[in-house]
Amino acid sequence: VFRRSYDRIYIESGQFEYKPLKNTEKCNLGNIFQDEILKTLGLENRKKGRDTIIANTEVDVKWTSSSSDLRPTAWRIPPECFHSICLLASSSDYFASWNLGIIRCDPKILKGENRDKKKYFNPLGKKSIIWIAENQKMPENRFLGLAYPSCRCSAA
Repeated sequence: VFRRSYDRIYIESGQFEYKPLKNTEKCNLGNIFQDEILKTLGLENRKKGRDTIIANTEVDVKWTSSSSDLRPTAWRIPPECFHSICLLASSSDYFASWNLGIIRCDPKILKGENRDKKKYFNPLGKKSIIWIAENQKMPENRFLGLAYPSCRCSAA
């Protein structure tokens, strides 16, 4: 799922790795991951409300990139997800690793706020994540580390 998500955004963007992606492309990677994980798990990708339903519970899917092979905590939680269950995913194409966890996004475990009113996990929130899978390996990006000029390729 993670490798497929990266490869889809690379094909769409004409890039070979994560760093040169535009911010909009990085944001779209989260949407691509959501599509891929729900399809793989055979879950409905809902258009209204939370992203899917698992065991009769509405669940929102959140993805973030990892800059290391450690567990990340940089998910941005929008107000509509406060009090909701979130399936948290992260991955690093550079370390070929991924993590998957679940949490109820109680406002007491959130802090800060960006201009979209999205919040981040405070220390208690970071400790409250129930990790389903940690630092798992995914297939490597074979283009990483190759000497090639930075370019945007035509998808034609």
